[in-house]
Amino acid sequence: VLNNCVALFIGTLIVQVHNPTLESVFHYVIGHLNTTVDLLNSIVDGSLDEGVAYSTYTTRSLTMFMFLAQRHFGINYYDSNWLKNHFWYLYATVLPGYKESIGIGDSSAHWFYGPESMLVFLDHFVLRNGYGNWLASQLMKTNHTQSKSQVAATYHTEFIWYDESLLEKNPGLHDLHVFCDWGVVTLGGGSPQNTTFLSFKSGVTHGRAINNVVKFNLFKSSINGWQSFNPGHEHPDQNSFTFWPAGKPFITEAYYGPKFSFLNNVLMFSPSPVAKCFPPFEGQVGECYKWFDWLSKDSETTDADIIAADKHQDFVFISGEAAKSYGKHLMLKSVYRSLLLLNSDTLIVVDHIELMVDKLKQVSAFFNMREGLLATTNDKAVLKHSNETYCVKWGATDGSNVSASVYGYRYQGEFGSRSTQLLNVSVNLQIHTTRIAYIFFRSSNVQVTSPLIENEDMNGLKVSVYIGGEKYIVSVVTAHDNPSARLNWLGHTGYATLKSPNKDFNFGSNSAETSLPSILISTCLLCGGEVLAGTLNKSSDFIVIKNPRLQKFDNFCSMKAPSLQFSQWLTDFFRKENPAFAEAHVMEMWKMKPNAHRVLFESNGVLTFKFRSINSVPNLKVVHVTRDPRAWIQAVIQQGKLDQSLKTISQNIKYVNCSSTQLSTSQRTLLHMCLKESNDYNHKIKLLAYYWAADISSALAGKSQLKEFFLLKLEDLILEPEKIAEKIFNFLGMPLQAYSKHFLLQITKTKLFRIESGEVLDSLTLNKWEEDLDQNSIHVIEQSVGTLLQEAGYNSYFK
Repeated sequence: VLNNCVALFIGTLIVQVHNPTLESVFHYVIGHLNTTVDLLNSIVDGSLDEGVAYSTYTTRSLTMFMFLAQRHFGINYYDSNWLKNHFWYLYATVLPGYKESIGIGDSSAHWFYGPESMLVFLDHFVLRNGYGNWLASQLMKTNHTQSKSQVAATYHTEFIWYDESLLEKNPGLHDLHVFCDWGVVTLGGGSPQNTTFLSFKSGVTHGRAINNVVKFNLFKSSINGWQSFNPGHEHPDQNSFTFWPAGKPFITEAYYGPKFSFLNNVLMFSPSPVAKCFPPFEGQVGECYKWFDWLSKDSETTDADIIAADKHQDFVFISGEAAKSYGKHLMLKSVYRSLLLLNSDTLIVVDHIELMVDKLKQVSAFFNMREGLLATTNDKAVLKHSNETYCVKWGATDGSNVSASVYGYRYQGEFGSRSTQLLNVSVNLQIHTTRIAYIFFRSSNVQVTSPLIENEDMNGLKVSVYIGGEKYIVSVVTAHDNPSARLNWLGHTGYATLKSPNKDFNFGSNSAETSLPSILISTCLLCGGEVLAGTLNKSSDFIVIKNPRLQKFDNFCSMKAPSLQFSQWLTDFFRKENPAFAEAHVMEMWKMKPNAHRVLFESNGVLTFKFRSINSVPNLKVVHVTRDPRAWIQAVIQQGKLDQSLKTISQNIKYVNCSSTQLSTSQRTLLHMCLKESNDYNHKIKLLAYYWAADISSALAGKSQLKEFFLLKLEDLILEPEKIAEKIFNFLGMPLQAYSKHFLLQITKTKLFRIESGEVLDSLTLNKWEEDLDQNSIHVIEQSVGTLLQEAGYNSYFK
């Protein structure tokens, strides 16, 4: 569709000079293309859902449109968040040696157009750092295979956009790359030959952002649900993976072809009474046809997600949950796959299947090996390819009957037929829970044993293997959405532990916590604390409860320090089983996240004054969100919330009966200002400034009054969301999940969402107060807050 629109755009751009009646067509096309750019901007990781190969159909035309729009109309799209990240989509998905790309979705293992043209475009107009020119150069040197017509289609734009002044620069980043919207993790992308490459996919149809557009009815004026999209080139491939030890193909994709689950390295189940293409076995929703069936019965509720992606030294752990990618009638509670890379040649994979009811009898795992000669023996499969030998061994839950077979399969590709070889490992399902472990390795003189599953229970399992006589034990928590279970099983809040001969490694958490934290988020009124609260709430680990009934504690002066009553109230709050906090909306949240941990979010600016009274709450961790008082006051005024904010502040503390000895200087001044009503503009500005001063003085005191305290400046979260989020979650002792990261990046990078103050936050608006506030107002604010401005980490405007 985009190609057609750009063709119309170019055509009408030329012809309307001679035929003005085409102007309406021209504006229609511009409107459609603008909507496309807006939608892309919501995709925070720079990806496109159909995969790298097919995405070049889109970007070939999109880059031409953006160039012409800038050249002829001065419309600048180059600040697009999606464009800024699209380079990493191309870079992290290049297989070692720069000859092929990852084969997710309909692909030929190559790029259909470019991608040299798109890379030099990105470098010239967006990146300006030499990365694009460097990768384009590497691809040209390998002479990667494409049809002549496709190569020639982008020669002219490559020539026009190439900027020789940008010296080629190797990004040099080959570690884990997580595409939190696409639901893909890669290791070793953009590397030279002989580098190990690993990929894993677990995501939602059309990517998280577009899926949310449909699910939550966003872009209402231009989008009509799934009818406005066509993810037909996607595959039923959630929890799929590929493995290229030392850059050689071992476990591969099957590429462009019919949408069969077994061609995508995922699980199928039997018996299914409604199986369509290979009864009695049924795979994932959307399978069986030439195009992915995104409008099928269960498609609206399908879901999958990356649960963990972590790396320590050369050890890598990745996992994903895909139960909701299968039909509801299969009654699958969990389909959880974990990958642990032990070294460049050896990969352990663990499948956990949990049933709601015991109707299914068998599960079959499929692994595609596109190149070489594949055969099975009694206890392993062997692939011989390019003078190398690769092996697969397996083990399952005690009592499970395991069988393995190998066969070839030929199918229709995009041009002619294509073939693959498949290893099928089938296991009889146990009552409720079944686990299967596999080890994939490049054969050498080192002896490798079959994986042995031991010490398993409902929450996890241990897998042991011997490699060269040395024992490795992998502990995996399969109750991945239960932080208490993770802590009890592993001794930390992450997802897996590896005991190697030399050292132990924890994946998903660097914390040494022995109990779950009691988390309190506080913020001054309309200071943006909901950004952090929302980030935590997107995690399966947390339920954030906003502003519970605190009225009887609003009188911060009536409490003696420490207040045993208030501390006990908080202690009770963090006990999930306490019925006093089982409000209806909270119970609804618990139905969706039954194992989640409570988080208290107080956004009225009251709780900060109580920090001195709560230091006896067990394992309490407090994050207080503040922001530059000048930016905050400017936003309150600009959004028309000045009088409303003043009223809220006054209601919170106006009737407090405090003696002067119980208050800080800022609190005394704030109370005095609240009792003195005035319509004078400067008085209102002062009152807001003194409120901020009272809040931040209490927060800064919290550093000494509380054992675990984190002062978060909203500006830091906006400018460096990933880095700051990692710091906060490390402080909390909990893992940062991909879904939480995606939410935070959408809030801070896309300009599509407003916070409670009414603002759209991004890096360009943080200092807008310098333009919008007059110097007198800035002086009044700075004089009112005094040295607290610098103590909170902000600089004076006048120095």
